[in-house]
Amino acid sequence: MNTLAIARGLHLLSLGLFTGALFGAWFGVSPTLKTLPVEQYIPLQQSLIRSFDPTMPILASLALLSGIAILVSLRDRVQSAPFIFSALSLGFFVITLGLTFAVNVPINIAVMDWSVANPPPDWMAMRDRWEQANTFRTFAAILAFIGQILALDLRKV
Repeated sequence: MNTLAIARGLHLLSLGLFTGALFGAWFGVSPTLKTLPVEQYIPLQQSLIRSFDPTMPILASLALLSGIAILVSLRDRVQSAPFIFSALSLGFFVITLGLTFAVNVPINIAVMDWSVANPPPDWMAMRDRWEQANTFRTFAAILAFIGQILALDLRKV
């Protein structure tokens, strides 16, 4: 097994799990969160943040590093479909991470300090901003995953 095959396997696994977690939260959890009153929203969101926190950064790091390793492995074939789709995939994943670190993580940090007894007056606006960024990053991650699937040289499978 060569470096490209290992990087691709690790990338598909980590990116797939990361994307699946985002999609599951967006599709299955977010609609409910939007309907909750503040006294239910805060403890549930804090619990979700604690649940996702140890795993998502690890998956994101593995996906980013393995995505870079794929491009390095394909550097002699920069005009090939596998390189182009891998580069597009990595670009969409970088967008995903950019949104995560620019919007979602800072709001998550703030939410962890919220109190049901004394919620911030703009908690709904922050929730909505988090959800909007989450929607965009989820679809960017899906596009990254699709790009990596398209990068596979299926003639060699």
